[in-house]
Amino acid sequence: MTKFFHRTDPGHGWVSVPRKLIDKLGIAADITPYSYQKGGTVYLEEDNDASTFYDAAVAAGMTVEFVTTYTDRTPIRGYASYTVTAPPTPAAIRAIVPGDRLRLRNEFKVGTLTVTHRGRYIVAGGYQIKPGQIAEIIAA
Repeated sequence: MTKFFHRTDPGHGWVSVPRKLIDKLGIAADITPYSYQKGGTVYLEEDNDASTFYDAAVAAGMTVEFVTTYTDRTPIRGYASYTVTAPPTPAAIRAIVPGDRLRLRNEFKVGTLTVTHRGRYIVAGGYQIKPGQIAEIIAA
């Protein structure tokens, strides 16, 4: 039996699953942007994506158990929205220079933005960009 944590807050819940397992099960393209990701973990939203994962895991012969934990304020809501492609590596993010273009994950900043300043922070399109918001780096 494999245990997965079902993390909940007052409004919603997510099941934390290693990205490699999602890829191995062949469901990466079926996960919605309502799930989140950080590092090698994907936090599957409980209404749809967790069911997609559960069905695929059982079909692959896994025995799955969800262990629920509750917190009033979860950091999950601040993680990057899920995308099929893995986020850029820390080394790639450190190599960003002015003139590079960034495609962001954040639904409120759509499209690509050109980096105008690179110091302690990355500034593009007048926004201070967090590394977790970067979906793709397009070199100048």
